[in-house]
Amino acid sequence: MSLLRLNIPSIDDELRGIPSGSLIALEGSTLSYANLVARVILSSRSTLGERVTYFAVDEDFDDVRDSMTSLGLRIHAFEASGVWSFVGEPDKPLSEHFTTLLERIKDGDWTCIDTFSSLVNNISKSEEDLINMLNNLKKASKTGGGLHFLIIIPVMHTPRQLGVIRNKVDVIIKVSYKESGNSYVRYLKVVKSKRRPHQGIIVPFSITRTGIVFETVTRIA
Repeated sequence: MSLLRLNIPSIDDELRGIPSGSLIALEGSTLSYANLVARVILSSRSTLGERVTYFAVDEDFDDVRDSMTSLGLRIHAFEASGVWSFVGEPDKPLSEHFTTLLERIKDGDWTCIDTFSSLVNNISKSEEDLINMLNNLKKASKTGGGLHFLIIIPVMHTPRQLGVIRNKVDVIIKVSYKESGNSYVRYLKVVKSKRRPHQGIIVPFSITRTGIVFETVTRIA
C-alpha cells in the first residue's frame, strides 16, 4: 500500500501517511478557511511537479488565484508548467465538470472540490444520487491513486447527508477557529482515519502574509 503525506508534519508523523486513493473531507464553516488548507497541501504537490486539478464550484478562478498568490503560493507558475488546472467554468453544467474531474482522478491527478457541499446541492437530487457521486469518486481514486479533498460546509447539508458523506470518506479533518483577543486561533482536528484509528489529533495553525504555518506540536484530543 502506497502511503502519501499531507506535508503537515504533525499529522503525517501521527498517521504515518495516508493511503493513496483516499477521499479526505475538510469540514468547516465558511469562515474556517478549510479551502486554504487544501490549496496549501495541493501546492506542495505541484511544487514536486505532480498534477493537480482544482474544481472551483463557488469561486471565480481569478479569486482563487489571488487568494493563493497572497499566501505566496506559485499558482501562475504551476499553471504555466501544466501541473495545476482548474475545472468549473460557468459555461458548462457542473455535472459535466464532475465527469471531467473523475477522468482526471483516474489519470493520477490530486484533486479538490471546493465546495463539495455546493456541488451536491446543485447536482444531487436524492440520497441515492449522493451515494453514487461518492462511489464514483472512490472508484476513480482507487484507479488513479493520489489524495482527493472534499470541502464540506456542514450547515449546507441535512444530518442524513452528512452521515452518508462521513461514512464514505476515508479521512475527516475538521477546520475550526475561535477568537483570542484581537485575533483568531485556528485548528485542524483529525477525527477519522480509517487506516489508523486514534483518539484525535489537533494541530493549531495560523495564516500569515507568507502562507499557512502549522504548529509542529501535536495535541491529542
